[in-house]
Amino acid sequence: MKPMRVFFALAMPKSTQRLLAEILASAQRYIPAAEAHWVPKENLHITLQFIPEVHINDLPQLIENVRSSLTNLSSFYLELKGMEFFPTPTHPRIISLAVGPSDCLTQLSAAIGQGIKASNYPVETRAFRGHLTLGRLRRVHQSFSLEQIKIPLIPRIWIDVIHLFESRSGKEHSNYIPLAHLELNKN
Repeated sequence: MKPMRVFFALAMPKSTQRLLAEILASAQRYIPAAEAHWVPKENLHITLQFIPEVHINDLPQLIENVRSSLTNLSSFYLELKGMEFFPTPTHPRIISLAVGPSDCLTQLSAAIGQGIKASNYPVETRAFRGHLTLGRLRRVHQSFSLEQIKIPLIPRIWIDVIHLFESRSGKEHSNYIPLAHLELNKN
């Protein structure tokens, strides 16, 4: 059987998806379609760890190992901040929203990484930097600025669950299939 592409992520609640849809619509008015490929609002998330190939038979143990690695982590409020070029303004590949608090997200990513390693799968070696991808740039040299795009105030989001999704390629965009939900400790 073909391996699965999976990722652990923070999913956005419906109320936040509506605000993010407004931001996407505003961005699309300023940024030409030839410059960016936009993420559908229902696919907006913050990736904590990605595994390019997982065998389906390994999923139950992977989920259990990650669940165990999360036992000491508590729920928290997530903040969505300003729009940015990612990974850097000089070499952008993505238009994203900055997210925080970064220490909570870094801790969460590291804990999930421990569970992944315990399942004998590799983890990302680059330092984690959380972001919410809005769109992918089609070319590196953009002809627009992000300052002109108005962003409404987005209320903090209570995060008490981590999601495991399978990513399947689709015609226009990837499809994300929920596989598991892992709860964080309640404060």
